[in-house]
This record gives sequence, structure tokens and C-alpha cells, in this order.
Amino acid sequence: MPPGESLSPSRHDWSVVRACELFRGMPDAVVRDLVAGRAPIALSKGQTLFHQGDPASGFFVVLEGWMKLYRAGADGREIIIHVAKVGETFAEAAMFMEGAYPVHAEAVTAVRLQRIDARSVRDRIGVDPSFAFAMLGAMSLRLRRLVNEIERLKRRTAAELVAEFLLELCVGDGDRFAFTLPFDKAIIAARLGIKPESFSRALARLKNVGVVVTGPEVSVASRTALARMLTGGAPDIARDRDA
Repeated sequence: MPPGESLSPSRHDWSVVRACELFRGMPDAVVRDLVAGRAPIALSKGQTLFHQGDPASGFFVVLEGWMKLYRAGADGREIIIHVAKVGETFAEAAMFMEGAYPVHAEAVTAVRLQRIDARSVRDRIGVDPSFAFAMLGAMSLRLRRLVNEIERLKRRTAAELVAEFLLELCVGDGDRFAFTLPFDKAIIAARLGIKPESFSRALARLKNVGVVVTGPEVSVASRTALARMLTGGAPDIARDRDA
């Protein structure tokens, strides 16, 4: 590290870490202690963070980019478990069990991560048992949210799921957007819990609300119209439940 460079998190990084579900309700000083002295980890697209079976020595907060968590099937094919986005944590369960990471973790875009050391967490629990209860409470709320998310995904059509994902990428003011998909369509489909062919059909149906996709490039004529279909404004699309 160059002389004079600080390992204190930047304002952006701190805001991302502080907003994590796992740290909500914890004092700022406690969270700062967990990240103090640890520079963010930068990975290039395709770079592996850890492999399935590696010792779980910590967990991670996504500061920028997307991380793919996957396992290798018996036939050698990838089984994508989750694609973590900015503000999400991953690998915390394995760390608490002091075991091994149950998945591979690979960057699907350029990524920046904040690592939370397992030993730091255990030391904090040793001197402040209330910290353990705070983390358990946060993880219980997260589990409840995940159950609600699964229920919501079951109710959504493929087109609605894709529309929600595209709306997340419409960042900023205005109603018209153009952007590049952050990673491969097959990975997006896996993240949404639908088949790749269903993802392609959903994109085709979204043309009716002004979405045009050419390769990885996306044009959204009206964010308002795209959002309206999620509230019943495009019944022909909403009725299709092909996933």
C-alpha cells in the first residue's frame, strides 16, 4: 500500500456495507471495526474468489459488480445457486459453521468486494454476546425475506421476472434508457429461476412495452410502461406463465 493511503472505506463503500441486511441495527462503531484495515478485493470478470471445499475464513459484501455462486454437477455442468449483486452478502453461513465453502464463487463482471474476517466476527462475539443475537436476528429477517421472495417468484410470470430485472438496471432520471446487460443471458435466466429459452421468449414479449434487445444491448422506450405491466397494465403479457 502506498505511503499515506488509508484503508478506511470510501463513502460509497461504507454506505454499501452499512446498508447490508446483516448489519442493520448494529452500531456504526461495531461495523467499522469489522472492516477496519481491510482494503476491498478487486476481481476481473471470470476470476475465481474461492472454490467449493476451500476453508471458509470469512464472508463478503458486494461493493460493485456481480458474483456468481455455483456448484459443479455430476456431469460437470455448472449449477448456479445465486448471483449476488451490490449490497448483498454471501458465504456467511459457511463461515459461522467454521467449515468449507459449499460453492464456487466467480466474478461475472468486474467486481469489488469487502471481506469480513471470520476471526474478527468470533472475537466480537466473545467480548459482546449481544452482537451474536444481533446477527441472528438479522439472519432470521433475511430468511423470512428469502421465503417471501420465493413465494413472489412463484407468482410472477417469466416476462414479469425479466421486466423486474430490467427495471433494476434503469438507473437515473428520465423514462428512456439504453444499457448493456451486465452478464450473459443464461446467467440472468438462472438468477431469475427460469429456463434460457423462457428468458428469450420473455424478451420477445416485452417488445409490446417498448423493450428492444440486440445481443447484450437493451433499449427501454419507457420505464413507466415497463413498470405498469407489473401492476396489470399489460394483461396479455401478465397472463403468460411460461417459465
